[in-house]
Amino acid sequence: MMRRTTGRTFSYTLYISGFATIICGLAALNSVLNDPSFATVTGSLICAGYGVSMFLRRVGYTARLVELAVLAAALLIYAQLIGGHAISELIVPMAAIEAPELRLAAMLLWLEVLRSFTLVSDEAVVFSAVPSVVLISLASTNNVNPEIMAFFIIYLVLTTFLLAHRVNTGENIRKLKLVFRTVFLVSITALVIGSVVVIPIRLACTSVFNAAMPEFTRLRDRLTISGYADSNYLQIAQGPVRLSEETMMTVRSVDMKSGQHVPLYWRGKVFDTYTGHGWQSSSNYHHVYPINNQQNENGNYIYSGPQVPGKRLIRQDFHKSRRGMTREVFAAAEPVIIESAARTLSQNEFNCWHGIYGRSGKTRYTVVSVLPNDDPGALRKAPAKYSPDIQTRYLRKITSTAKVGELSRKITKGINNPYDKAMAIQRYLGQTCIYDLDAPPTPPGEDAVEHFLFNSRVGYCDVFASAMVIMCREVGIPARLATGYLTGVYDEQQDLYSVRDMDRHAWAELYFPGCGWITFDPTEYTSSQNQGWLEVTAKQIRRTISEIFGGPGIVPLAAALFIVGALFAFGSEIKEIIKSRQADSPSKMHNAALMQYLAIRKTLEATNPSLTPAEVAITAKRISEDAGKLAEEAVGLFGEIRYGQRDVNLEDIQRLKTLRREIKSSIKQSRRRSN
Repeated sequence: MMRRTTGRTFSYTLYISGFATIICGLAALNSVLNDPSFATVTGSLICAGYGVSMFLRRVGYTARLVELAVLAAALLIYAQLIGGHAISELIVPMAAIEAPELRLAAMLLWLEVLRSFTLVSDEAVVFSAVPSVVLISLASTNNVNPEIMAFFIIYLVLTTFLLAHRVNTGENIRKLKLVFRTVFLVSITALVIGSVVVIPIRLACTSVFNAAMPEFTRLRDRLTISGYADSNYLQIAQGPVRLSEETMMTVRSVDMKSGQHVPLYWRGKVFDTYTGHGWQSSSNYHHVYPINNQQNENGNYIYSGPQVPGKRLIRQDFHKSRRGMTREVFAAAEPVIIESAARTLSQNEFNCWHGIYGRSGKTRYTVVSVLPNDDPGALRKAPAKYSPDIQTRYLRKITSTAKVGELSRKITKGINNPYDKAMAIQRYLGQTCIYDLDAPPTPPGEDAVEHFLFNSRVGYCDVFASAMVIMCREVGIPARLATGYLTGVYDEQQDLYSVRDMDRHAWAELYFPGCGWITFDPTEYTSSQNQGWLEVTAKQIRRTISEIFGGPGIVPLAAALFIVGALFAFGSEIKEIIKSRQADSPSKMHNAALMQYLAIRKTLEATNPSLTPAEVAITAKRISEDAGKLAEEAVGLFGEIRYGQRDVNLEDIQRLKTLRREIKSSIKQSRRRSN
């Protein structure tokens, strides 16, 4: 290696500020991705990179060999991506797969990770501010929230320190203030323009990304949301999921006989065909028209479902939020009556309904459902004889392996009724498998359920429910997969259930003749206590990182930094305003008079500093006679204040302000007459 001299003294604060700016970009991006693992990995590598760069800078060596290593790493990563290797899921978070701007941000962040190992000059460190503001712009394009703005404010302050390092602040403090003002204006402009320009650019770049890195397309195809799919296909066990506490809908559920509230599962879809990686629905939707095509007294249409045997009727009043913009008509058990403002709905053979969108404004609807007889005594007595339709659709051998069948029969050995067999399978899944939203995806080419049962034993609701459906079918119990939402949280004040995004769920439904389709949820029996100390520690670290990046204290912190920076940049102006409202003083009055005199000169376009007050008045007379008279009075009054011996008061300052306005008006009138 060769020694180098940068011409500047090594500064720890410079590197710390540069590191902090890129962390602001990372934090803003993570507030959208909500992926603590991704933030932890990239943040740790950036920290290591800055450490290496500081060491190289300190000892006085170039980063030539490091740069070559970084280039090799970049090429290796790209080769992994286009080759479809599993590392691609580590580089690009699942939350970024469907959003081109987030894919671009993730790749830009990784480039910054690699570049952090080569920062051996002031210029290179200062340049860290550029990709940071781009990351913030890309994040805000996808989702503007207070956290992103908070990180942007912190970024402004840090960038000021970066640029101030290039200014000799000991000679001229005004340069530092100018730096801050410039950074503020340029960054705001960059954020606004970036947010506007990126939208059409990202659409144009989508095809380029897909062509250059086809693995993105494959990852997007595998992307899923835990517990619910707004289509006829549901993929399972596709890696970590992120769910929020945002309300999707509210439900008031009441037993029509007793008037008591009933907590139930809100079903949206049913799937009956397993593919090895997910589920398909074999039934298509068909249009259903309201009874007599007439509206009731509430302005709603009435739809009738199939007449399902049963005596217990539950009335549910749903109200979808704007966030819950899906077409599903969620309902408990078996809907028999639907009341909605929609003129047309769709229904399939599973008694699932479509047609009520959150975005249409018709977000309220009512469902009357029949609950099945879920009494354990009745379920144990239910005959194990099924109709041909039930056998064909729900007992057919589906894609699975012999190992799953052997395990199912082993678990239920010696049990002679379907209900107890189902309970044995449910308990087995709950006791031997771990529920974890951070569960890794199923390796390519492997059956999702088999991998879950015999290898990972870690997953969330979709794979738990899938395993139970398949295992029940293996022992002769008709079963299907249902998706929708859990009950939600009961609000006593509003007397309803608040159903959140985190309540998305999948469960198994088993058929018992004479009783109906009964809900079985193996995740009720799971616990995170089976996790080892290493898994628990890793989760705690990720949670801590997430709280640091997106905790509730980030907004007031950013506000405080913004106030401090504003006071520094505009302190002199603020000080003058405060002084102008304080008690009178000769120095204050003289300064105020000088400011008004300079404003008059600017109005008269007499900016030559060599002009005397008398010459300024002559300049005004050349414009118009009235302007000249007013200017003579103004310069005379300023001369008395500046050079006279009499006391100065606020009335003198106010008179100068009035004369300035009158001079300005006189000039405008004179120019109108001349035109």
